[in-house]
Amino acid sequence: MVTLARPLGWLALVALAALVLSVALGSVPLSPGEILAALRGQGSPLTQTLVLELRLPRSLSAFAVGVITALLGVPTFLYLLYRSQ
Repeated sequence: MVTLARPLGWLALVALAALVLSVALGSVPLSPGEILAALRGQGSPLTQTLVLELRLPRSLSAFAVGVITALLGVPTFLYLLYRSQ
C-alpha cells in the first residue's frame, strides 16, 4: 500500500533539485561548491552577486509563484470536477 508521504517526498526532492539547478545554470555556470561558498559569504564577489542578488531571489520567487498557482488550481479543478455532476 502506497502512502501519500512517498509521492510527496519524491515531489519535494524533484522540486529541490530544480531549485538547485535554477541557481547553478545560467550564462555563467556555477558548481555546487561555488554556490555553497557564496551562501556562506565566501568566494568571489562575482559569484556572490550572481547567487545572492540575481539567481537565488529569482529562483525562490518562481518557486513561490509555482506553489501558489498549484494551490489555487486544486480547488478550481475540484470545483469544475464536481460541478458537472
